[in-house]
Amino acid sequence: MNNIFNKISILAGVLAIFMVVIVTFWVIYPYKPIVVNKEPIEILTKEVGRGKPLTYRIDYCKNTNAASIIQKAYENDIIFPASTTQPLNSKGCRTVNVSQVVPYELPSGRYRMKIVFTYRVNPIRDVSVIAHTDYFNVTERD
Repeated sequence: MNNIFNKISILAGVLAIFMVVIVTFWVIYPYKPIVVNKEPIEILTKEVGRGKPLTYRIDYCKNTNAASIIQKAYENDIIFPASTTQPLNSKGCRTVNVSQVVPYELPSGRYRMKIVFTYRVNPIRDVSVIAHTDYFNVTERD
């Protein structure tokens, strides 16, 4: 009977050490789910009216097939939230033009866009990658 308890305690110790190693790896591994190759991100529409599309060109490499949450915001002296999306892009490198309508509520001025890509890389950790665009002007005209 003592022999069984010894084997069970050794097995429990080995499993505990294994779990500590796995969790430590999950916490400290430097995941790079996406790499933005050119920053600041190029703005193709340097001046845009409210309610009109702002277009930018992003060059990136996605290193995972995992889904992401992309949060965008306009930044100058204020931070104006723009949108949150969950695209299903596959792994790989690409350069794409992205358009987004500038909200009517956004005051005119000089802005840049902050883009935050968030990935669930393992069961206990999310990794966020932050990128910014060049500056652009938002005007009163439609």
